Amino acid sequence: PGALRRRTPEPEHWTLPAFERYEAETDPGAVADVLIRADDPRHPAWNG
Repeated sequence: PGALRRRTPEPEHWTLPAFERYEAETDPGAVADVLIRADDPRHPAWNG
């Protein structure tokens, strides 16, 4: 959530609650076969 807030331009911060709700309600990381986090494009992380 912190990275998303930092990387989202201020005028688009109104979209953040929708992303947080999606994450909470669907838990995409729990159902994915492979999870790649790109919070920092210089250091992508893989979990699978």
